[in-house]
Amino acid sequence: MKKSLKKRKLTEGLSTKELEIEAKKQVIEKNTDLKYEKNIEISSLDANFENIEKRQKSIKTEIQETVSELDRTRTQKQDMSKEFQKIESEKNSATKELEENSNKKESWLDIFEMRFQNKNKPNNSRTV
Repeated sequence: MKKSLKKRKLTEGLSTKELEIEAKKQVIEKNTDLKYEKNIEISSLDANFENIEKRQKSIKTEIQETVSELDRTRTQKQDMSKEFQKIESEKNSATKELEENSNKKESWLDIFEMRFQNKNKPNNSRTV
């Protein structure tokens, strides 16, 4: 009977150890599954991060191109404004010169007309 009791105790001890081992196996499997899930999540986050970085670089490039285009447009506008001012100044000078010439012409015409009238006027001082 001692032998069977001893065998029974050994069997129970073995069953308890097997249950412990089985429980540890389940924990290990669960942790392994978690590890793979976390690795997948990390890979997904890494891919998202890379995409965000690429988008950020793309946006920076777009902003730089837009700023450059605005700078070019502003420079062109300034150049056109300078050219317009130059043309306006030339126009004003030409208008002033035209006005001066017109005034001179009027003066000469007045002088000519006065001389012409004086020439055609009978001279009273000579007849007396």
